[in-house]
Amino acid sequence: MLSTIAFFAVPTLLIISVVFLVFDRKVKGEIERKKLAVGNFIDSIKVVFKQDIEQICQTYEISHGERNQLYRIANNFFVFHTVNEINAISFENRMNLVANAFLTIDNEATQGYDKNIIGQTITDFAKALPKNARGFNIAFYQSELNVLIQLLELPAPEVDEIDSIDDEFIVDKGFSSFTTETYLNTNGDTQQQTEQAL
Repeated sequence: MLSTIAFFAVPTLLIISVVFLVFDRKVKGEIERKKLAVGNFIDSIKVVFKQDIEQICQTYEISHGERNQLYRIANNFFVFHTVNEINAISFENRMNLVANAFLTIDNEATQGYDKNIIGQTITDFAKALPKNARGFNIAFYQSELNVLIQLLELPAPEVDEIDSIDDEFIVDKGFSSFTTETYLNTNGDTQQQTEQAL
């Protein structure tokens, strides 16, 4: 009787062990594939982000020191974040936030902003970033980065009020400066001034 139990128990234990090893290897393989996929996803985001930074820095002649500081936004994300799918998506969102801010500032350049002002704005943003890896912590990416991105907002262009009046139009239509003042006068005696001009 004991030999019968041993006869069935040994092969059953071997089968269970083999099934467990195969299942364990399959699970570990799936985990490794997911890690590899997440790693590739993160690397692709870094590459695109660095290309965007490189392009904007070349366009606005940003120094290599500030350029490297901008790269650190992407390079230091996973110093305090574990590498997983959720953090990879968060990383993508943060990098898109910064890239969109640079895209906006680049689009504003076509609307008459001085290239030097834009370059200085980007430089100021880079200088405001943390100086060491510890500064690129979870709080930085969750809240501080949003505040710093506001540094990339360009000031409203100054409009010279004197230049906004079209003097040539006034001369071409035969208006004298006295009648121009008449139209701009707000004290109520416009009628008298117009009659004096005639």
